[in-house]
Amino acid sequence: MPRKAEPLTDRAIERLKPGKTAIRLAAGGVDGLTLSVQPTGNRVFYLTYRADGKVIWFRLGEWHSEAFPVEAARTRAAELRRDIAAGKDPRVDLALARKQAADELQAIKKAAARSRWEDLLDLYIEHAKANRKPRTLAWAVDLIENHLDGTFRKRHADDAGLYPPDRIQRKRRNKTPGAPAAFLAGRFVDEIEPQDVTHLHEAIKDAGGGVTADRCLALVRKAFALARVKKWCSDNPASKLGLDRSGEPRSIFLDGPQLAALGKALEEVEAEHLAPWQAIAAIKLLLSTGLRKSEVLGLTWKALDLKRGSVRIKDHKTSTTTGDLVQPLSDDALELLRAIASREGAKLSPYVLPGERDWMKPFSNLNKSWGVICDRAGLDGVHVHDLRRTYGTWAALTGVELAVASKLLNHSDVSITSKVYAQASQDSKREGTNKIAAGIGAAMRGAK
Repeated sequence: MPRKAEPLTDRAIERLKPGKTAIRLAAGGVDGLTLSVQPTGNRVFYLTYRADGKVIWFRLGEWHSEAFPVEAARTRAAELRRDIAAGKDPRVDLALARKQAADELQAIKKAAARSRWEDLLDLYIEHAKANRKPRTLAWAVDLIENHLDGTFRKRHADDAGLYPPDRIQRKRRNKTPGAPAAFLAGRFVDEIEPQDVTHLHEAIKDAGGGVTADRCLALVRKAFALARVKKWCSDNPASKLGLDRSGEPRSIFLDGPQLAALGKALEEVEAEHLAPWQAIAAIKLLLSTGLRKSEVLGLTWKALDLKRGSVRIKDHKTSTTTGDLVQPLSDDALELLRAIASREGAKLSPYVLPGERDWMKPFSNLNKSWGVICDRAGLDGVHVHDLRRTYGTWAALTGVELAVASKLLNHSDVSITSKVYAQASQDSKREGTNKIAAGIGAAMRGAK
């Protein structure tokens, strides 16, 4: 039992020296309040009371002249004495408090282990790095940075694979990167609902347009599919959401008069040296081959077989499913390529269309020249990719079979080509009905 003495003060407690065994002293002021001086020098307050036929030593806390002085111990002991008198046991309350603290700690640990919105996007990028081509990965990074997560670059600042030096940089349509998805920042993946994804889709549509919104939705849908495999969530909140059809691909192509104007403009621009010869040649190759802009600009002499009249393209858009692309070249394309090959020093560069300043790199400044040419030809709102649509449309107008045109355009699905043919069919029918109506009208006017 503790030795009885005068009520302890903080100064007296500070002067106490520990012994080889614990020294217990009555602190005074409250019945049962005891100070235990440990051999280590620690001074601990206890409240002793009887329960279940035995003496209980209930720990109040370690003495500290400021944090837990003797008066604070007396106040706490007096509160517990009132509870004991009312039939309560401090041990029960302590056990409940400890359990509550343990549950809260477990909840914090569980929350820390749960994946958040940012983790979802990182998961998609890791998948894309392993399964997508560099250009596709670059597009995904742009979508995430500009529309889905403004902190993405900061998290991946040391990942040079996501930001290659030769990556095409595009203008950001949002002043604040990741702004449309700001409301999802820090959200747990398993708490994101379909209405959240719908809100995100609408916000991106308002900020960047329907096509961009659809691309982001497709990315998010795939990311959640990966998350389900990882057991991060049980459902895919983006799986049943429809795309925004207001962002359907363009259907612009050049008709006969427009092509004539373009041909004349190319001659004039080339004669007046308003655009480099690489740009003139690139436009002619786009119209005579139906290849994509990246495929034409990246064309190498090694990929060409001028004797057999074919070109092999390794890194094309659908190469992951169909392997290398071997395309026959039209007579017009072969004539143009032979003319380029005959230029002085043409074979010094590995590229058919070398850069203006560095011939060891491909020509890349086509859009600027295209603007000059369109102004001269009077073509408003026509993009470089519309030349490829022109090739596909004229394939339909000249009677090329759908399956053949699909192979020439290297579409992954013939249904993509059929959309171009449907547009051409509508124009043909319009032309036909005009001829019919004109004939009927002429007949009604008595014309022979």
